[in-house]
Amino acid sequence: MKYSNRMRPWARRALVCACVATLGAGGAPAQNAENDSLERDYTAELPRIAPLMPEDAIASFEVLPGFKMDQVAAEPLVADPIALSFDERGRMFVVEMRDYSEEYEERRGLIAMLEDTDEDGHFDKRSTYVSDLAWPTAVICYDGGVFVGVPPDILYCKDTTGDGVADIREVVYTGFSLKNVQGLLNTFQWDLDNQIVGATSTSGADVKPGNDPAALPISLRGRDFKIEPRTRKLTPVSGGGQHGMSLDAWGRRYVSSNSDHIQQIMFDDNYLARNPYLASPTAHVSIATDGPAATVYRISPVEPWRIVRTRLRAKGIVPGIVEGGGQPAGYFTGATGVTIYRGDAWPKEFYGNAFVGDVGSNLIHRKTIDESAIQLKASRADENTEFVRSKDIWFRPAQYANAPDGTLYIMDMYREVIEHPASLPPIIKQHLDLTSGRDRGRIYRVLPEGFKQRPLPRLDAADTNELVLTLDHDNGWHQDTAARLLYEQQDPSAAPALRVLLVKGKNPQGRLRALYALNSLGALTAKDVLTGLKDTSPKVREHAIRHAEAFLDSDEAVMDAVVAQLSDPTPQVRYQLAFSLGAATGAKRNEALAQLLLADLDDEWIQLAAKSSLYTGAGEVLQIVLANDAFRGNAKAPALVEELAKYAGATGSRETLASTVNDIEQLEGADEALAQAAVRGIITGMQMGGQGTLAPEVLAGSAQAKALLEGMIAEARTISADSAQEAPKRIAAIGNLAFAPAEATLPLLDEILAGQNASEVQVAAIRTLSGYDTEAGADALLAHFSAFSPAVRAQAVETLFSRKSWVSRLLAALEAGTFSAKDLDSNRIHFLLNHSDAAIKEKAAALLGAQAPTARDQVVEAYRPALSLTGDKEKGRALFMEQCSKCHQLEGQGFAVGPDLSAIGNRGAEAILLNVLDPNREINPAYVNYTVETLDLETYSGLISGETATSITLSRASGEADTILRVNIESVESAELSLMPEGLEAAIDQQAMADLIAYLVSLSS
Repeated sequence: MKYSNRMRPWARRALVCACVATLGAGGAPAQNAENDSLERDYTAELPRIAPLMPEDAIASFEVLPGFKMDQVAAEPLVADPIALSFDERGRMFVVEMRDYSEEYEERRGLIAMLEDTDEDGHFDKRSTYVSDLAWPTAVICYDGGVFVGVPPDILYCKDTTGDGVADIREVVYTGFSLKNVQGLLNTFQWDLDNQIVGATSTSGADVKPGNDPAALPISLRGRDFKIEPRTRKLTPVSGGGQHGMSLDAWGRRYVSSNSDHIQQIMFDDNYLARNPYLASPTAHVSIATDGPAATVYRISPVEPWRIVRTRLRAKGIVPGIVEGGGQPAGYFTGATGVTIYRGDAWPKEFYGNAFVGDVGSNLIHRKTIDESAIQLKASRADENTEFVRSKDIWFRPAQYANAPDGTLYIMDMYREVIEHPASLPPIIKQHLDLTSGRDRGRIYRVLPEGFKQRPLPRLDAADTNELVLTLDHDNGWHQDTAARLLYEQQDPSAAPALRVLLVKGKNPQGRLRALYALNSLGALTAKDVLTGLKDTSPKVREHAIRHAEAFLDSDEAVMDAVVAQLSDPTPQVRYQLAFSLGAATGAKRNEALAQLLLADLDDEWIQLAAKSSLYTGAGEVLQIVLANDAFRGNAKAPALVEELAKYAGATGSRETLASTVNDIEQLEGADEALAQAAVRGIITGMQMGGQGTLAPEVLAGSAQAKALLEGMIAEARTISADSAQEAPKRIAAIGNLAFAPAEATLPLLDEILAGQNASEVQVAAIRTLSGYDTEAGADALLAHFSAFSPAVRAQAVETLFSRKSWVSRLLAALEAGTFSAKDLDSNRIHFLLNHSDAAIKEKAAALLGAQAPTARDQVVEAYRPALSLTGDKEKGRALFMEQCSKCHQLEGQGFAVGPDLSAIGNRGAEAILLNVLDPNREINPAYVNYTVETLDLETYSGLISGETATSITLSRASGEADTILRVNIESVESAELSLMPEGLEAAIDQQAMADLIAYLVSLSS
């Protein structure tokens, strides 16, 4: 059936006219704020904004000079497009999420197949390829059909009859969560290895194969996934974004999340998983040089409902986070669809640029990428403007795609309202239509000046040699599609042509693709890898090292060529080398890893990569680095020595441990600090490996090691007890006390806790105390608790809650009246009242039932008079440093654990009052409090700030963090409460609140 973007018979109203009619001269609806209430009728302030017809929409855009917007499809041909994939014939398969955001049960979602029958670049024919979908989010073409993301499932659908409608519909995987419509599974992309990589998003998943409901689930919380399409095997991979994910030409992956608009995935989980004793940082890091919530320059007006909601939120009449000063604009709030441009239609300087939209601000932002270091830098490309921006508030650029014609395609969901329904209070929601636009949608492409339409690709008709040559095409879509088709066809006759391309390809991308294609065919040889290792492009050499992993232990020439990359000047090459050496064994491998650790001692990423390769061989590597005179004098040497010794202790044989102890024997005099570090590492590692009781026997193999341990503990006792010593020295010494038996150390720790010592020294004592599983430790904390400073109390409470037996001692103190419930925040009380141990839960209910959090509305109302008081901002600054800086950072002071408050002054006094007193009114999922229990019956709490294949990192107040290895984790749970506890009103009165507000408002930009 043919369609055209014809005019509707009813009258059109231009957006600008609609805005003039509904907004005042100041750009906002007239406000009668003094009468705000839940009973008021807001009809007059909440007019509906009319859409633009497709043919009128182009005029609403402002595009970077040299480019123009071109509409390739619009309603009724397409509606609510949020993802697309082109097949080898240039047909476009489009995800239509018509059931956003509350019509899940109606199953209105579709996969539409659009065709350009006259090859003019504009689509004119539609088939409904798959229907009856609920909240579809992702699609990608494969083997004549499509994989479809439709949480909780991933489907494979295929038309075998040629009628444009899929007659095969198979559930490939199931178990993706549906708890947040804006945090669903999304974005399927082809990786270089011909696997489909997808974004799990914030809702998480516990997935199983669709044909095996009895299979053990695969947890994807905080991680993304890959699917090998022929075997259907799913593998977790590093990730963590919300909506939108992209790969550049070299396989580097980028994600975006809400305001944190561009992040880089720094490593693959499969590498880190090799060393279960490696505690690693989070894989996704923000790389925007202008910060996560960077400035954006919108030209569209703010929707009336947003303005009214902000006002009502600020007054506490309705719940929710308050946007900036009544104008939810000016910075990223809804970043989506990050995409690296890999086309050939635009000027070359745009190749590799990143594009990310803000659906709330109706714009597309552009960044350039600096590749000089392993962790990239993304910088604003267009000063004081955006690559694309629209005056039309209906413009919702949800996702982007590199296209067959070399341009960038934009999927415009075209909705009147883009908002999570749970964040719209009924008093406003009744005036809105969240379905408005479900029959509308546009797809655009951005054309450069002088663009000439190319014929539709017909790679379906290309023979094997043509497909191989297409791998060297200048357009990224052609490279991706040719690689996919070669993978699907599995034609062994492609190998000779691929080897020619590997040597003679004009583009490094083509030569790199040749390596991957040979590997996908099972035809990759050691000679091919050697060819790649000699390539002039560091990108090709980097990936040749990855492909060399299969040959490192079987081909000496490959091993030698890989080790030769130690001198490569490109850090990314050495980074990959550090990872790939973990696939080898033997002396050459250990020597190379040692040289990498020594040469790149200041590069945290190369250090991480090398350590991931040291589940075995750490003892040998330690011996090599200790023989280096320059290394032994480096300030970073003790930390690395301790880490290597820890791996040796956790994984080494008795022979390896004996060798490591012998290394310690050789360290004397100026190197004693290194020897002590090695002793600490061995003991820690053996404890981690379940052999802690054997540590004294192992260390006894060296008189030097045994003497060092005894001397280290003796020195630690002397320094720890000496209040005249500098705090850093005492803190280090107190840490060393952990290697002494509890009975010998507890009295000294008790003295430190009882005395007039600096708070950081007492915190160190509590950390050491926490390692002893004895109730005497809890009793010491409770005995001195009343004299502790706030920072020390926070650490003490965290430690008291770390063991079940210690929680029981705390409750006993509560019952005896020697500990006050006022020292437990709302999160702790909730934890006790819902404890997994029935006896603890029962006693907590009896003791703390009356301490359950006070209704927040009452507290907010009680403090509302503070808004009328004159605040002293200097007193407010001091109060912030005392009460808030443990989790928030401002003016360079404090700890960046909680949300960024740099723009909080824009939110206004009422908003600050509400957010301080009612932190659980609307919780950002990134700041939810989690509890982790270990196999050793220890308990940790905090927000999950990092999650990898080997560890989970929990962060809490004062920048404190615990990284827990997965091998030690029993359970991970969340009560869905904010990390920020309720109850701050117990610490500040109304005047103090006025002072705090005055300080925060003074920071308004």
